[in-house]
Amino acid sequence: MLAEQRGQVTGTPVGCACGEGVVDWGRVVSILRAHGYRGVLSVECGTPAEMLNSHRFLRRVLAERWAQGSADARTAAGQ
Repeated sequence: MLAEQRGQVTGTPVGCACGEGVVDWGRVVSILRAHGYRGVLSVECGTPAEMLNSHRFLRRVLAERWAQGSADARTAAGQ
């Protein structure tokens, strides 16, 4: 990055959709759930396509991890 561009909005999309990078979203969601987090998840996307892909991916991960966490809680409670 050029020094004169540092901290400026250049209009150039950078990044990737959730699930295409290095973040282990399943682990992130599991940790949030384990600590009782019930708030909003917000991600930044560089393009509309990244937004749609991120939305689809995160909905799937959330559904899987929340269901898994509920099953784990029922098992621990002897249900």
